[in-house]
Amino acid sequence: MFISGSKEWMGKNAHTFLSIRTVLEKKLLSLDFDYFYGGIISKRSIYENHLHILGANFPEIFIDFLFRDKSYILSPEYTFRVYEYLHRNNLLNTENKIFYSQEMMRNESHKDIEEGKTFSFWQIGYEVFGQDDTALSIESIKTLYRCLQGLPLEDYYFRVTNKQIFKGLCQQYGVDNMLDVSMLIDRCHEDGDRFYKKFTKQGGNPAFAKKLRYLMKLSGERRLTFDILRKTVDDASALDAIDHLKIIYDTFSKICGKESIVLVPYMPKTWDAYTTIIYDARVPGYDKAIAGGGNLLIDPSNPNCTHSGAGIGVTRIAEYLITKGYSIESIESAS
Repeated sequence: MFISGSKEWMGKNAHTFLSIRTVLEKKLLSLDFDYFYGGIISKRSIYENHLHILGANFPEIFIDFLFRDKSYILSPEYTFRVYEYLHRNNLLNTENKIFYSQEMMRNESHKDIEEGKTFSFWQIGYEVFGQDDTALSIESIKTLYRCLQGLPLEDYYFRVTNKQIFKGLCQQYGVDNMLDVSMLIDRCHEDGDRFYKKFTKQGGNPAFAKKLRYLMKLSGERRLTFDILRKTVDDASALDAIDHLKIIYDTFSKICGKESIVLVPYMPKTWDAYTTIIYDARVPGYDKAIAGGGNLLIDPSNPNCTHSGAGIGVTRIAEYLITKGYSIESIESAS
């Protein structure tokens, strides 16, 4: 590899990468999504104005540069890039379905890169704007399912949760550093035992860590149920969140089957922006999510800013399919 953390392919493998992009782009166009192009250059202000949503640590992933004495960043993601465009052009107060296909760059840690994470990657994502949180959730997850159907991915499955369940659990045990806990779960790769040891070693509430470890273990074994979640939390908002998640789960399971959906107690992400539903897609034998998304209320004063969306990791899917030896023909036949 020429640069650690950045992929390079040529010939058949590069064609595989390109075919994945083409299949996904065509699918989103066929689903009546508008295409948005904004380039790789962005501004810090887009994100710094929303750190109350994204979390104070989000700027750590920025890659800054100067051009003609002006400071810019390379786009680390595109959800807020799309939002800024809609806001600037007075297009927020309408229902929108938008997708993008773009290379992005993040200042990932040396450790993460050593473990196989890329800091330069291609992502295709989509955003669905509206007012009904439940309807947006269902359309968003269903869109991801339709996109992945066009690729030769074996036994892929979806993980789903509602952030308010985790928030309620934190409140129940008096844990007020929710973002720090989320980051620790991520560093532990959602391993309940590792999380318990590190969290309690740092002085965290052992009862909370034990309960979360129990839920994570059940989820990993695909034995976590809605009844177990209801018996675990006593926070009213968390119980409402479980009911909300159940509606989405039941609707989506009629499309892809219950065997393809895994309940999780929480799902840590690079940013802390999601408000309710969070989901991702995975394939067995590959330790990273190939896609992920959720619901977000960017501007609490404007209900029309409610939206749900997902990012599909084209680079990750290409890496997986190339490693598995899938041909271009298999991608084209799957689509």
